[in-house]
Amino acid sequence: MELSESEFLQHYLQNSQHMMWFLGAGASRTAGLATASDIIWDLKCRYYCRCENQDLKSHDINNSAIKQKIQSYLDSQGFPALWSPEEYSFYFDLTFDDDYVAQQKYISEALASDKVSLNIGHRVLAALIELALTRIVFTTNFDDVLEIAYSNVSGKNLSTYHLEGSYAALVALNAERFPIYAKIHGDFRYQNIKNISADLRNNDQEIQKCFLAAGTRYGLIVSGYSGRDENVMTMLREAVNQNNAFPHGLFWTVPRFSDATEIVRDFITYALNKGVRAHIVESGTFDEMLSKIWRQVEAKPQALDAKVRTSSATKVSIPLPKQGNKFPILRTNALPVMALPARCGSIELVGSFTFSDLIEKKKELSPTAVLTYTDRILFWGDEKESAKLLPKEKIKTIQSFDFNNAAQCVADSSFLKSFFEEALVTAICTNRPLFIRRGKGHSYFAVVRPSQPDRLRVFRRYGLVGGKRCLLPPEATS
Repeated sequence: MELSESEFLQHYLQNSQHMMWFLGAGASRTAGLATASDIIWDLKCRYYCRCENQDLKSHDINNSAIKQKIQSYLDSQGFPALWSPEEYSFYFDLTFDDDYVAQQKYISEALASDKVSLNIGHRVLAALIELALTRIVFTTNFDDVLEIAYSNVSGKNLSTYHLEGSYAALVALNAERFPIYAKIHGDFRYQNIKNISADLRNNDQEIQKCFLAAGTRYGLIVSGYSGRDENVMTMLREAVNQNNAFPHGLFWTVPRFSDATEIVRDFITYALNKGVRAHIVESGTFDEMLSKIWRQVEAKPQALDAKVRTSSATKVSIPLPKQGNKFPILRTNALPVMALPARCGSIELVGSFTFSDLIEKKKELSPTAVLTYTDRILFWGDEKESAKLLPKEKIKTIQSFDFNNAAQCVADSSFLKSFFEEALVTAICTNRPLFIRRGKGHSYFAVVRPSQPDRLRVFRRYGLVGGKRCLLPPEATS
């Protein structure tokens, strides 16, 4: 049932044009967007605060005690049990009733394009589509992350088949008019949210017909999907029941084998019993998996590669400023970094958490540590300082985390690039009469503390006044 990552990568690279993708909300998590679970808890909190006349801002749903209080109240009202399939549509109806304009506005704000922070995963998938190495992608997501990534990488628009245009998806498949990007909307119970007509319900079935037809011609890679939506799982079982189902294999990817739910394991067993080559693959995050795939793709056009790997090593030539007596007095062109750290701390969590949640917690508690979030919290600094961001019951484990290739990680992930940069600046300023100020974009400034009497001596000794300029090893990001 379980397959190693190297075996999966080998199979994918040999059969990429014969593999289609199925993306769940987890694939968009690293782009900074809310998942279905996040939205459910937000709706619960809004309802509770409205009924109990509580201040919404004071109820942090990342706090387990607050979550427990809210859930206990909802349970006392006889509402759907925690994690039941009915929760999403129930709380949407409870919050918005038949105000479909307000429903749509809420979803649009939660998944707004200006909240998207493109990471390498979606840029790679967009590039694979542009190279015709990926022809078909299905998703349960509402967001426009892949469309934005495709536009940035290729300079073109990615046409999307959704409920209003689903009838054309099967026609496009049969005519081999690729790429095909189809939105099923299973996780979000689209039918309930918009109270759509019977015609639109049939259109949803049209997309499923396209998926079933593709299932007899292509293999399938599932990523970022937990399997908790019965509508989608029913469709997947129907696909497995067909003759010649997924002829190039079925691969369900998870960050860790332990993340594979019982639903997923039962489905893979069901597929194996039907004679399908089906496996669970421990692939790391969506970004990690796609970056590994991209490294192995041969004959990548240089211009396309530059759009995918937006962070890359480049030679810089920064002219020295003219002499004068105004700021900056002295600026260094580069601070050579001879090696990057290969290990940091790691906090694995229980339940949902996002990069946005981490940012809010850092603003609120100001820990003396450098932190980021991928599929877990990564940190440099004191363990207690990092752990104080979360209640104890939300922390699964705290342990060390090794980077296989730190320079490549920096190049592949904007989150990790910022993580290393912040750590570098913090290290430079620690135990020195300097404090850090962040400028526009990704610039840092090391500023002399006003209490220091001999500022000029500090300038000359540390060579730090203006924007940070770092020279990383040749294989890393500059």
